[in-house]
Amino acid sequence: MNRRLYKAAALLLATLLLAACGKAPETTEETTAFPTGSAVATEAPTEKEKETETGTATLQAALFDPDIRFSAVDQSGNTIDETVFQDYVITMINFWEPWCGPCVGEMPDLEKLNQDRKDLLILGVYSTQDGADKVLKQTGVTYPVITYDRVFDRYQTGYVPTTIFVDPAGHVIGAPYVGSRSYEDWNTIIKNMIGH
Repeated sequence: MNRRLYKAAALLLATLLLAACGKAPETTEETTAFPTGSAVATEAPTEKEKETETGTATLQAALFDPDIRFSAVDQSGNTIDETVFQDYVITMINFWEPWCGPCVGEMPDLEKLNQDRKDLLILGVYSTQDGADKVLKQTGVTYPVITYDRVFDRYQTGYVPTTIFVDPAGHVIGAPYVGSRSYEDWNTIIKNMIGH
């Protein structure tokens, strides 16, 4: 009971702090760059890490310890979980809703990014079922889209769209981005994060 009360109090405090901020948090290159010592850093593996590499397991898999663990079915019926992060240089998780004009407005640009950047996984996440299928059909989105799960609660800002990025080891990079952006803006943000 005390643990639940503690979690509820922490969630309430975080919500109040976010609600008190009337402006979207500003992000800079410094806060969105890969953290030093992350799985993306190119340091020589230790002897212990070398020992863990067997068969198809890689150093990246040995370092895989995701911040987010989930399992969901996308709009095409495919099961997706956190292991998908390992297959991409960077994963963009975009929280949107079908009733949100800016969310829907940026989806064609996100789809273009999905087509142009093979090193990027875009994962759409929404909670309002009403109208979602119509929006997905109208926007022509082919990247995976899943329904919201409580595991994403800690990354919410109280606004949609909100976007977070995850590295191949499953670690969230920097602060959330609040608001929609153009193809060019998202592409620049991604280039600054991964160097190309």
